[in-house]
Amino acid sequence: MGEGNQYASQLMLGQENVIDSYLDYIENNPSEILAGFVNILQAANQYSFNIDFALDRFKNQIKLFNTDMHFKGGYNDQMLNHGYQDFYYELGYYQIKQRNYLLGIDALLMCLELSSSSKDDLMCIKCLDLYGEYRSEANEKQIRNYKNVVEKLSLPTF
Repeated sequence: MGEGNQYASQLMLGQENVIDSYLDYIENNPSEILAGFVNILQAANQYSFNIDFALDRFKNQIKLFNTDMHFKGGYNDQMLNHGYQDFYYELGYYQIKQRNYLLGIDALLMCLELSSSSKDDLMCIKCLDLYGEYRSEANEKQIRNYKNVVEKLSLPTF
């Protein structure tokens, strides 16, 4: 089993003490940043870890996620898109749990946009459910963005 997988497994068992080592690992293996952060966020959400320090440490790399969000449709692109969906859903859930509602809703809307454009119905439903639970925390811009995405979901596809 690879080093990254070992850290991921330990995290999923609730071993918060491996986060720093896992961050060092993904820093030295940039192709693992997306998958690593999905794992870290999932563990943080499951075990209520505070990972603000990790998000801050990788904020520049995470910002780059936003620059390559439209994919060509190949298998690898679909897998990458799914990784981004997982990342933004988990990030949204994490930020909402931390009471950073605006950041959480922004991430959730990013996930909803990605999942609707890739026709991932299950992820759309997860996003719609979580947004519905916290819609009262959304600002006007977020409400407009949400309505725009939902309108696109409602359009017939031919």
